[in-house]
Amino acid sequence: MTVLCLVLDLKVFSIHGRLFPSGYVSLGFGAFKDKYLPIYNSLTVVLLVLTGIGTVIWGYGDLFVSI
Repeated sequence: MTVLCLVLDLKVFSIHGRLFPSGYVSLGFGAFKDKYLPIYNSLTVVLLVLTGIGTVIWGYGDLFVSI
């Protein structure tokens, strides 16, 4: 689960280049950014939380079973 979340985080980071391009962009880019920036931010937070949960389960999963 942790490795999958890290791979997905790399895919989400590739979207970062499209939302924050270097150089000049067209006039309609503001609407595009306003539409997709909240989705990008929420995906980043969800993947961070899932990576943390996966890491805890991966590291302490054997202790949870014995409790």
